[in-house]
Amino acid sequence: KSFSSGGIKTLLFDKFCNQFNSTVNSYLSTVSGGLMSIVIRPTKVLKSGEERNKIGIDVLFNGTVVKFESLSGGEKKRVDVSLCLALNKWISERYNIENGLLGIIVLDELCCFIDDSGTEAIASLLLDESQNKAIYIIDHDLDLKSYVSNVLTVLKVDGVSLINRE
Repeated sequence: KSFSSGGIKTLLFDKFCNQFNSTVNSYLSTVSGGLMSIVIRPTKVLKSGEERNKIGIDVLFNGTVVKFESLSGGEKKRVDVSLCLALNKWISERYNIENGLLGIIVLDELCCFIDDSGTEAIASLLLDESQNKAIYIIDHDLDLKSYVSNVLTVLKVDGVSLINRE
């Protein structure tokens, strides 16, 4: 009974959601120019209309609720990056881990589907975040080169991968 919908499980989810919403939306506001926010709830409404104790996520674009699936690739990427950074920060604060989970974040194809202004907003945010943790970005495009301290290029020569530091 204590972990049912009437018990402590709902209270724990509710507390997490309230704390996490504030953190994730500070990041999402930065990378979307204030156009996007999300609301994470301790319950989810199913297609049948039934409410379940599962994490529900509503994405708001200009104040209107939209489905995550209907967002453009760049908008999804902004949400994904914000969720990743927020989860790392929440864990850091909740468990008093100074640099976040393992002190490292690895992001793959960060700038795909992102326009130049979005790339700049995300890169500036990551520059701030990298002050207390290592952030690795795996990408085919070198647009972020001006924001990073090191660039490692992986080359394949005669079937062997080699790492070259610029």
